[in-house]
Amino acid sequence: MSRIRRLKPFGALPGKGCQNGSIQPSSRHDVSFAAYIQISRADILFAWIDDLTCYGSLVEIGIAHALGKTFWIAFPQELNRRNLWFAESLADRSVVAEEAETAFKSLLHSELAPQHVAKL
Repeated sequence: MSRIRRLKPFGALPGKGCQNGSIQPSSRHDVSFAAYIQISRADILFAWIDDLTCYGSLVEIGIAHALGKTFWIAFPQELNRRNLWFAESLADRSVVAEEAETAFKSLLHSELAPQHVAKL
């Protein structure tokens, strides 16, 4: 049975250090290496994609897929995700929701529901 742990979110927030190349060159490697390590340790990668310029997140999705990790992707309704078809096709599950927390709870519920039904 897989464990679900509450982890600190890892990643960049828009305008908080990764936009417009604002990460110092020596720390870019550290950020990408830390992301790789975090993904390799994860049971599930959840990606909330609310911006089409999510290049780092798309790379993280590729890493998760290459490592054989379970990967969930979610989008807000207002995002035109037509050009994100490739990333969505790699996902084990996808959902459209109002906000990230709602999307995650929906995906988690759908993941756990079959286990509860099987025990009845």
